[in-house]
Amino acid sequence: MKKKIGIIGSFCLDHIFMYKGGTRKGIGGIYWSLIILSNLIKDSATLYIYSKIGEDFYSRILNVLGSYKNIDTSGLIKVSQPHNNVYLHYYSKLERNEFSVNVIPHMRYADFRFPPDL
Repeated sequence: MKKKIGIIGSFCLDHIFMYKGGTRKGIGGIYWSLIILSNLIKDSATLYIYSKIGEDFYSRILNVLGSYKNIDTSGLIKVSQPHNNVYLHYYSKLERNEFSVNVIPHMRYADFRFPPDL
């Protein structure tokens, strides 16, 4: 029987301002840990991701995660608000400021949609 692993976390859209100039924008939060784990376990298990996603980000995250056959996105919940954006301003290699806007509400037990055969 294939293993099932539940992952609870938050995705965010990172806006990174480098201290030497330039900016980067991309998916952050639990995203990189989830993708690394997906690549490590390959087809030996299915990852069930549980998170709330803002309505403006929902289709994007489904599209990105859809290319990973061992990630089940049925636990993602679309909420009717903009998604969490994190702004990281680096002032040096060691100094930064970070703040979030549009913070998504936390998951509650009643929010979880567990697989029927769990």
